[in-house]
Amino acid sequence: MATRERDRRLFFAAFAFAIAMLLLVPFAVLAAEPLAARLAEIEGRLVAFPRASATELAQIAADETSADPGLERQVKTMYGLALVLSNRTTEALDLADGLQAAAASANDPALRAGALLIRSDYEGWAGNSAKAHEFAAHARE
Repeated sequence: MATRERDRRLFFAAFAFAIAMLLLVPFAVLAAEPLAARLAEIEGRLVAFPRASATELAQIAADETSADPGLERQVKTMYGLALVLSNRTTEALDLADGLQAAAASANDPALRAGALLIRSDYEGWAGNSAKAHEFAAHARE
């Protein structure tokens, strides 16, 4: 009887361990996912779920500092677009102002383009398509 009880406990312990591994391994894989792949996934759902995307991008910006400045610019620009789409336009325009100032001091045309894209998205959202087109055209330069 004691052997049977011990075997039953051992079985349940092994079963609980297996379930825990099945639940935890996907999260470990997601945590190890490279930043570029995570950004591509977020970009795919940015328009459909802007608030969730903004939260996730803010977390990425706070947690990770990438050695690649291009990825950091992408995170900031996508965050600004998510802010506009989630109706947090004041924060988005403040971010665009910060990016514009950083671009001017660092002489970084890509950072300036990101700021202009945020402004273009805001103007399009606000109904001013002519100004949105103007900002988008300047972002290409």
